Amino acid sequence: RHYRSACEAIESSGGNVLASRLNLGVCCLHLRLFGEARDCFEQSERSWKALGIRWLKGMGAAHLLLIEAAESRWEVWDDQCDKVQAGLVDLTHVQSHFATILTVAGEQAILAGEMDRATRAAGLADVLWRRLDATPDPDEVRRLLSALVA
Repeated sequence: RHYRSACEAIESSGGNVLASRLNLGVCCLHLRLFGEARDCFEQSERSWKALGIRWLKGMGAAHLLLIEAAESRWEVWDDQCDKVQAGLVDLTHVQSHFATILTVAGEQAILAGEMDRATRAAGLADVLWRRLDATPDPDEVRRLLSALVA
């Protein structure tokens, strides 16, 4: 509710709502409000393109990928996954949240029996975890990969 109000206030004053809209999308995603989350990420995509912020390309696509997985829209999922992969080239700000979203998208694909798609999502997540040299839990991603190829 607060992010929504912030977006409206910033937008009405002519300001840039990109960060607020991304945060609202993440909140909606966690609340499983997938339609509203999709709207936020699609609106954010228009904003970052207009501003020329190319590194957000993969991150926005990853959030949409998770939504497509949750809604079992696998043909659209494939297109989003291509966008995520292409977005890794421009990614200068690697965040654990981005890797986690890809991990969860892979888990959603496993639950749907979409093992090839799960493998692809897990591979993309693993690239990010390695770039982060990270904990949250890169072992979780590697376990997921091992389970898929076993």
